[in-house]
Amino acid sequence: MLVERAVDGFLLLNTPADKIAVPVPVVAISAHSAGENVTNIVLDHHLAAELALTHLHSLGHRRIAIMRGRMPFPIPSFVGRPFSRWPAR
Repeated sequence: MLVERAVDGFLLLNTPADKIAVPVPVVAISAHSAGENVTNIVLDHHLAAELALTHLHSLGHRRIAIMRGRMPFPIPSFVGRPFSRWPAR
């Protein structure tokens, strides 16, 4: 069915890829699991959060909340603690 519908591949974002078996290429971004015939791109979540928060802070934002849905993975270590480069208030 995938080939008939001209699907060239799958791009998975933050989705476990260890049980996917399809006849097209698969790229998993932040899959948190290894899968056979799956190209995994591993993200540095701490650095990504730091860059985003630094940018928001540089724009003058000070009251920043982090919201998330259900996560099957551990909560990142930066949640719930102040960003070290920001002056204490």
